[in-house]
Amino acid sequence: MQEYTQKKRQDRRTRYTREAIRNAFLRVKRNKAYNAVTVSDLCREAEISRGTFYLHYNNIAEVLDEVLEEALSQTSELFAQLALEEREPKCPVYPFCHFIRDHVIYRCIFFDDSLTSYIINC
Repeated sequence: MQEYTQKKRQDRRTRYTREAIRNAFLRVKRNKAYNAVTVSDLCREAEISRGTFYLHYNNIAEVLDEVLEEALSQTSELFAQLALEEREPKCPVYPFCHFIRDHVIYRCIFFDDSLTSYIINC
């Protein structure tokens, strides 16, 4: 079963559909708090059926986890930079703040008060 799941994740159509769902999540999330987002909202926005959604994700939390993983993977260099600056203080910079400023699409997640503790515990 796990081998089937691995193949499924590598399939081009599967990657496309999962990306469409993640992008739909970010678009819907701009106008709604996380706890108000529904699977129906995502399906409507991604133009897929509920069955298709559940073929790829078990729930909205799994979509959120992948979106956070994607966003935070882009910030790993920023955290390394922060560690260096602590050892060699120069002028203060706030790379994560710059990341959020430059990547508007993720603001809807990082500025949602209902997700603060969830994100901190990631």
